[in-house]
Amino acid sequence: MSNSLVLKNARTTFQRLSDAKFFHGWVNQISPQTVSVYSCSDTRFECGDQFSFQVFGAGMDAHFQATLVNIQNADLGKLFSNKRSGCYPAELSSHISGPITFRDSREQPRFFVRDIGARFSDSTSELCPVLDIGPLGLSVVTDREFRKGDEISLSIHSPIHTLNCIATVRNIIAYDFQRVGFEIVTMDRIDAKKWARIYASVLESNKVPGIMGQDPDLNRAPNRAA
Repeated sequence: MSNSLVLKNARTTFQRLSDAKFFHGWVNQISPQTVSVYSCSDTRFECGDQFSFQVFGAGMDAHFQATLVNIQNADLGKLFSNKRSGCYPAELSSHISGPITFRDSREQPRFFVRDIGARFSDSTSELCPVLDIGPLGLSVVTDREFRKGDEISLSIHSPIHTLNCIATVRNIIAYDFQRVGFEIVTMDRIDAKKWARIYASVLESNKVPGIMGQDPDLNRAPNRAA
């Protein structure tokens, strides 16, 4: 197994040990000693808060505990704006205490992206920002209202490719705008290859070398049938 895992810009769930409250965010940087995450919350954080983290990587998830050591404001665009019902974006930096352990992923990964947009084929509006992508879909931040199950044509624009597809709305999180999760249903053969290259480039850019350390027990993936 490679010593590089795809964990940067991966989504994460972390629980504060003092009150068992859960938070969600995206990994900005991670090493065997430290982790920094972007999160948006109306909860007050304090240095010294202790958390239990799960980072949802590609193929393997990372689990560890960490202590918050620094808090600073973050500007991550529309999704993380103050429109989120009084929530404010922050970058939380923590010191990892103890070993990082790894388990096989049980769901599709998603990775935060900053340079991909989407346009609805029946709309002449500007590109909507894509928040994250996974192997089978993406989520889009838009002012337009959708309903779960809607099927729509999308054009996806990245620095390396532009492609078209048909996608179905799988989930919606509504603020003053909507974060809409789409599952890609169909695309032609050429566009499918383009999408595979876009996703592969995201995986490659988010690899974290050496994160698994030297302990052979940490490097061994659990048996999926166990």
